[in-house]
Amino acid sequence: MKLVSENKRTGRESGFTLIEVVVVIAIVALLSAVLTPIVAQKINDSRISKAQNEAAVIAASVADFYKDLSVFPTMDQSGSVNTIKTLVSGKTVPGSSPFKGSNQAWFTTTPQDTFDNHLVTNTPKGSTSNTYKTSGVDRWKGPYMEHIPLDPWGRPYVCNIRCVFETNATSYRKCLVLSSGPDGNIQTSKNANFDTEISGDDIGFLVHLR
Repeated sequence: MKLVSENKRTGRESGFTLIEVVVVIAIVALLSAVLTPIVAQKINDSRISKAQNEAAVIAASVADFYKDLSVFPTMDQSGSVNTIKTLVSGKTVPGSSPFKGSNQAWFTTTPQDTFDNHLVTNTPKGSTSNTYKTSGVDRWKGPYMEHIPLDPWGRPYVCNIRCVFETNATSYRKCLVLSSGPDGNIQTSKNANFDTEISGDDIGFLVHLR
C-alpha cells in the first residue's frame, strides 16, 4: 500500500495540469507584451547611437582627407576636382533612391560617387588613371577608413559634398554627412543654408561650413 501511494504521488508531481499550462502561457504572453516594446526601443536606441558615431567618423575622415590634399573628395574620372556633388556609402551608387519621401535631392543630385572611391581606394568614379596625387606635400595618404558602411537601417550615408565648392551666397553652405534615420525619410533641407538644422529623425554630422 505504501508503494502504490508513493507511485501515485510521484506521477502527480511529475506533470502539469491543463490549468497550470494555461497560467504559464498567460504569464509568458504578458511578459512578452510588456518587454517587446522595451527591447525594440533599446535596439532602436542602439542603432541611433551607432549611426551618430559612424556619421562622425566619416565626417572626420573627409576632414583628414582635406588636411592631406588641400582639396575635398570631389574629383571625377577625368581628374577634375570640384565636380562630384554627392557622396554615398556602400560599394556602389544605388541605381534608384534608397530613401523614402519627396526630399530626394540629397541623393539625386549628380554627379555622384561613393565615399570608398575617394577615402578607401583612391579611384575617383572608379578611375585607376586619374587619381589624387600620392607624392609631394599635398598627397593622398589613405586609406582614411577601412570601408564606409551603410547605416544601421541598411541605407547609405549621404554627403552633400557640393557645398564645399558652391558659390551660392545663401544655399549650400553646410556640408553634412547624413543618415535618413529610422524612418528612411530625409527631412533636412536640401538647401543646406547657414541656418539649416538636421531635422526629423535624421542623424548627421557637420563636415564643413562655407
